[in-house]
Amino acid sequence: MKRYRSRFRIHDVDVREIAGWLHLMESKGLSPKTIANVHGLPSSR
Repeated sequence: MKRYRSRFRIHDVDVREIAGWLHLMESKGLSPKTIANVHGLPSSR
């Protein structure tokens, strides 16, 4: 997350960036549960 926090302002993030981020985590072999947990973090703020 740290890398993404410094790269984008929250108001500038759109669906394409989020989809790319999710695909990146999938390609790294993260489990669906881990991806759901990480994706839920920015969604909860």
